[in-house]
Amino acid sequence: MEKVRTKKWAVRWLAISLVLILISCIGASLLQTNFGKTQVYTFKLPTSDGKYLSCNMYRPVEASAENKVPLVIAMAGTYASKEQMDIPGIELSRRGIAVITFDPYMHGLSSGGTEPYSEFAWTDAGMIALVEYAYNNLDFIDNTKIGVTGHSLGGRVISNTLAYYGVAYEHALEDAQAEDSDGGTEITAEELAYAESQNKVMAAFASGVQTSEISFGERDDTFAVHGIQGAPDDKEMPRMAYASIAVYNGFNDEFGRGNYQVDDVAYPLNYHPDMIHLLNQVLPDDEKIAVSDTPEAAFELDTYYGSAEDHTLRIFYNPPEIHAYERFSSTEAACISDFFTTAFEMENPIDPDNQYWRIKEIFNCIGLIGMFLLVVPIASLFMNLSIFKGLAVAVPEKLPAIKSGKSKLIFYGGLLISAILSWQFFLPAIDIARDIFPSQQGQNTLTWLFPQSMTNFIWIWAMFNTIVGLVLFFVTYKFFGSKNGVTMEQWGLKISLKDLGRTLLLTLMIVVTFFGIVFLANYFFVVDFRIWVLAIKVFKPIHIVYALSYAVMFFPYYFMVSLTTNGSRRIAGQNEFVNLLICGFGNILGLALMQAVMYLNVYVINPGINPYGSACLNCIQTYQLLVLLFVAPILSRFLFKLTGKLWLGSTVTCLLVVTINVANSMLHIPA
Repeated sequence: MEKVRTKKWAVRWLAISLVLILISCIGASLLQTNFGKTQVYTFKLPTSDGKYLSCNMYRPVEASAENKVPLVIAMAGTYASKEQMDIPGIELSRRGIAVITFDPYMHGLSSGGTEPYSEFAWTDAGMIALVEYAYNNLDFIDNTKIGVTGHSLGGRVISNTLAYYGVAYEHALEDAQAEDSDGGTEITAEELAYAESQNKVMAAFASGVQTSEISFGERDDTFAVHGIQGAPDDKEMPRMAYASIAVYNGFNDEFGRGNYQVDDVAYPLNYHPDMIHLLNQVLPDDEKIAVSDTPEAAFELDTYYGSAEDHTLRIFYNPPEIHAYERFSSTEAACISDFFTTAFEMENPIDPDNQYWRIKEIFNCIGLIGMFLLVVPIASLFMNLSIFKGLAVAVPEKLPAIKSGKSKLIFYGGLLISAILSWQFFLPAIDIARDIFPSQQGQNTLTWLFPQSMTNFIWIWAMFNTIVGLVLFFVTYKFFGSKNGVTMEQWGLKISLKDLGRTLLLTLMIVVTFFGIVFLANYFFVVDFRIWVLAIKVFKPIHIVYALSYAVMFFPYYFMVSLTTNGSRRIAGQNEFVNLLICGFGNILGLALMQAVMYLNVYVINPGINPYGSACLNCIQTYQLLVLLFVAPILSRFLFKLTGKLWLGSTVTCLLVVTINVANSMLHIPA
């Protein structure tokens, strides 16, 4: 009998996985709460037009109406969630600054939107609503010290937020200079105080941001309009940003946001005219920097300019980092801590390099491992229920050992061919997705139908891989396997309609139990299970609808993975651990090649230059698939051993992976 079918094995591995999950929850909770010195909780803020924001509050316990503290509002980028803003949440709250992280509309647990993605960043993504809420309602906040931080899309929203309050400030000054104002054309102290009260954000830390969006002010023909991307030409912009600003853009950012590119050569951020413009806003006239006709360093990186006292600080960071790593960087963690404590003129007894967040991420990752280890034991225990008796059959014999040169060529050659074709189809899949889902991929219209543009693209790519995988499977069987003792019975394909129904029921029980633990962790500890961009997290009821519908679409792919993993790669004479590694790496090799080409370019071949253009977003959004699609064939193999059939592995991996992806992607739906 296979070990996975024994109760002893299942109970032992269930206990191991639950212990890892509990260690993860306790460790992550202790670190994010600074061992009880920070209160962390989730709240929902109703906003306009029936919308709402899901937020996490990190409140130093000493903060009160009598002991007010500064506040920083933090937002992650497109397709990301508030939980990815661990750096400001944990590190700033340790240093006496309250932090609110939030999911923008159409992301995470927040509501849908009233404007499509192409517009909502310059209208109301939620940050302005949170600034107003905190300014007017939180009595433990020093509302003269409110800051904002954001990555990528969050940086764009920072631009919109600073523009909104900058325009309000300028209008108040203009009104104060009107002849019929209290002081006539002279601005009184009361009028100045009122104008300053309209500018409610005093510091901003933007990372991975489009340089033209954060520089403000003038328009020119050489560079992008200095304003928020996608904003209409008549959108009112302030003359400058009336706040202390830090820009943190990695030099190797795939979008080219961390360098100044001239004739296919990337120069550091201190060469960039947009950054010169942003710095000139706070320099005296006799110190302003002229933009050179030829690229040259115009100012010092990692150096403060301006003054914290009058909110004119400027500092620019340009480390050798890629876009997504900027929000997972110890360097950024140190910079963000140093910047806000400097901008808020705080004594900072904790060194910026003294950081808890990464240790917390390690605990989150321990839980992630525990969650993957949990799947097979709970499936094995559920199989002992009377309703599932008889679902398991004898495990088919392994395929004959690959000993001859020809058999090895077919085995490894098939893996290589499928990987190369998968890699080469990645970019065409983006264009095909635009043709099949024009409104969804264009993100110009809110929709209830196929509302996840990245999931739509991945589906196109997965279906191509499905066709390639099935063709290679059946061709090699017909011309080689069937002539060398391989039979169709070894695939574990045969199943009755009744057993298929029981398999689907078992799949639902496994997946519900799996995510039930995720929701319990979130409820009791305010944590989930993650590492970097990969997260097993809570979701809204509407996500269930889309997870089920997308799972139906993706099922052929996971069926193909289970069929090839167990029907053509389960080889006699090969160490099982080695075989599982081959199956796992073979399943992600095409995707890994795509990533390798991009990062060899941005780091080695032509530093700072991305060969894929805007398609780099699709590469970034498939990072998590490198792990999930590596794990999928391994889970499929164990579930094959449990049942003797390939179906449970197909359905469980499909529903698990699709649900994880759907929960972590943007839902482009109306509120």
